[in-house]
Order: sequence, then structure tokens, then C-alpha cells
Amino acid sequence: MQISNPRFNSINDVDGLAIKLLALSGKDTALFDKMLSLAQKDTALLAEINMVKSLLEPLSQGIKLELVPVGIPLPWPMIKAPNGWLECRGQTFDLAMYPKLALAYPSGVLPDLRGEFIRGWDNGRGVDLGRNIGSWQVDELKAHTHKYNGGYKTANAYANSNNTGFLPAEQESVATGGAETRPRNIAFMYIVRAA
Repeated sequence: MQISNPRFNSINDVDGLAIKLLALSGKDTALFDKMLSLAQKDTALLAEINMVKSLLEPLSQGIKLELVPVGIPLPWPMIKAPNGWLECRGQTFDLAMYPKLALAYPSGVLPDLRGEFIRGWDNGRGVDLGRNIGSWQVDELKAHTHKYNGGYKTANAYANSNNTGFLPAEQESVATGGAETRPRNIAFMYIVRAA
């Protein structure tokens, strides 16, 4: 919603902030209505609206942080983790300093997710047997074969029954590919909230 009164141009996102807060809390519709009411009144004081906005912004940020459980690896599109977050690079961390993180990683060691994909735990489905939560797995191709019929020339060009000069022999294809098997991908840094 755009606010027509020019003096409210700097707070055009007030209703958006209130909608986000309502979506996060799921409860406080009165606060949501109050914000919309303040934003729509041409006679409302800018100071009052800014005061309400300044009270909501930290609350909204706090709720957002609490929605991300400590220990969940999240992809981050920059080369440095933001303040309050740690890169998942296999390092140890202080269990006393980060007690919530210690609940997810009681060994005090974060997983090294550099260059790795995360796979859903099988948990009895039967697709990826014998795995534990947090276990690492080497790359692998599903077992398969490649065969083709080739041959070799005999000493007597007409030694075999069909007079072709070749005897059938199974051959192996030339190796192709790179150093690993991988799907298309985009590189992000995995980070966890430090708390």
C-alpha cells in the first residue's frame, strides 16, 4: 500500500512490517490493525508512527532469529559468515559459550560442509541403508556396465567362418568424465547460528 500524504513517504513499508510481524506471531491482529490505522491517517503524527515502527523492528528481528533453530545449516551467498553465525568447516567450538549449538552438536565439532551436498537421512526408508545422522559418505556411481562388440584381425584374413578376417571380442570403452560425479550446482557457504 502506498501512503498518499507526502510526509509519510519514509514509512511506506510500515504496513509491510506489520504484515510480517502478524505472519510471524500469528496472533496479534489488534497490533496489526493499529499499525494500518496509524499509517492511513493523514492527521497522525509522523513521530507516533516512527515510534511504533522502532518498537516493532527489533521485536520482528528477534522473532525471525528464534524461528531459525540453532544448529540448522543454512546456505549463505557470501564469503564471510555474518555476525552471530559460524561457517560449517569442521571446526571445534566452545560448548559453554554456545550451549544451544552444543545441543545439536554435543561433540563440540561442526560438520565440514565445504564442497559437500546434504542428503536426507534414510530413517528406515531403505534407500540409503546403514547411515547415522551426520555421517559422511564417499561419492559413488551405481554399478553398471558398458559393452560393445569389437574384434581383432587374424593372421589369415579369411580364417573365420564368415570370411571377414576378424574374430569377435568384447572391448572396453574409453574413460570419460572428470574427478567426481556431481549434479549441476551453485556454491554457497553453509552457516549455523551461534547461540
